[in-house]
Amino acid sequence: MSTYDEKATAEIEAATNKSIMGADTLTPKKLSQADRLVDLVENDKNIELFHDDLNEPFAQININGHKEILKCRSRLFKLWLVRLFREIHGKVPNTDSLNTAIMNIEGEARFKGRQYQLAIRVTRHNDAIWYDLTDKEWRAVKITAEGWSIENNPPILFQRYPHHQDQVEPAQQGDVQLALNLVNIQDENTKILFLVYLVSCFIPTIPHPIPNVYGSQGSAKSTFSKIVKKLVDPSKIEVSDFPTKKEELIQKMAHNWLLFFDNVSNLPQAISDMLCRAVTGSGFMKRELYTDDEDIIYSFKRCIGINGIDLAASRPDLLERSILFELERVPKEKRRQEKELDEMLERDKAKILAGIFDTLSKSMKIHPSMRLPALPRMADFTMWGCAIAEALGYSTDRFLTAYYENINFQNEEVLHANLEAVALMEFMKGKTVWEGTASELLEELETAAVNSLGINIQKEKSFPKAANVLSRKLKQLKINLAEVGLHITWGKETKRTIIIQNTSQQTVSAAVSSGEAENNISLLDDKTKNSDDTVNGTVHAGNL
Repeated sequence: MSTYDEKATAEIEAATNKSIMGADTLTPKKLSQADRLVDLVENDKNIELFHDDLNEPFAQININGHKEILKCRSRLFKLWLVRLFREIHGKVPNTDSLNTAIMNIEGEARFKGRQYQLAIRVTRHNDAIWYDLTDKEWRAVKITAEGWSIENNPPILFQRYPHHQDQVEPAQQGDVQLALNLVNIQDENTKILFLVYLVSCFIPTIPHPIPNVYGSQGSAKSTFSKIVKKLVDPSKIEVSDFPTKKEELIQKMAHNWLLFFDNVSNLPQAISDMLCRAVTGSGFMKRELYTDDEDIIYSFKRCIGINGIDLAASRPDLLERSILFELERVPKEKRRQEKELDEMLERDKAKILAGIFDTLSKSMKIHPSMRLPALPRMADFTMWGCAIAEALGYSTDRFLTAYYENINFQNEEVLHANLEAVALMEFMKGKTVWEGTASELLEELETAAVNSLGINIQKEKSFPKAANVLSRKLKQLKINLAEVGLHITWGKETKRTIIIQNTSQQTVSAAVSSGEAENNISLLDDKTKNSDDTVNGTVHAGNL
């Protein structure tokens, strides 16, 4: 690793020689190699020692006219330090001296150096969004509401890992729409959601919805995942699998800005909960390596995706944080080899990236003036999504229609993935209200499941076998059931009493009187249609 010019070397030698002279005499003191190494670093004006928000020691080093950030205990920092020592003293330090020096340097960085919060790939600094190109010159893209530029010496912002790959330098003229040529999306609303999601991945401060990509074999699900990864967060590892240990999953999420899990068939409750926390930015605790009693606390928001033949996410809390992308099998005559797609990506990536930055800059100017009367669970994404959609040339109403249509489909998937919800919808057909205990309701649902739906409840492990289990599941599904007009409350005098009100008939009657019956959503009748003016009771911005 090349280092310094002659002037810098002379300054280091002079400072080192001065530091090893006695205070009252010109007789040189005999310093160890470790002391000399520490002095070289401390007296070098081209080095800044600091620590991150996890108290990990780092050094920012000026190399060949640009600055690099190295972890003090990393192999690269050791190589650089050995090279520096040999250039100054003409020999290589021994291993013990090197390790002792690095320990001292880490102490200086930890207790005397400034603290910086380091990010992976994307971060916000002052009024700008910064994107790390991870190239050899350590350049980054600075995006503001006024435009974007490539900066040669960005502030101390980013940390890198060995698996990170260089991002292409963005072109002068951009076109984000070129990304649609690389993925198997046919529906226009889904295309809007894809483009909005793709641009939103470059916004570091918000929770990002999880793209849940599913479809039959040959529907290019893995291709979808790899394209998004390459455009947002290039890595030697394009798609990942779920590790067996919690600590390994935390580390994977900590070392990637965007992480796509491939070929997922089902998600255990614990994994589902961790993904929800990673999306919203909750903290994770991981045992520090080689210690028994010290923990590392991670706090981060990440972009996470899932793909699989079937819809892997079925729990309400995870689906509420998702965007569903159902892909159709690619016809034989339209299939393309992976090599061809890679060539298309390499040809258009610079333009796509520039188009993303153009769109992001415009949306940063639009976003502060955005106003919506009601918001779904992913509120920040919705607000930014509206701004991004307008920057792309779509209307806010168009984006909201597409997004709420997707949310409605999520709700339908939640309900149909839970047999007790399906049985409850069947049981409440034609009823306006029902009141009773959980045990009584369980009996009614068992009858509806067996007689009306033909479900063998003895073989279905997921169907509740006890009243308390049913009550707990209904509480989890309460919001989803309310979306289809089934409002569940528990009695005030005794919590054992369950009251179910069916307002779906009133909704249909009100729609008939206003001439909009055909646009109402009714899972009870197996219809999924969206109103032009309202979806889930939320007024679109275009109708204000």
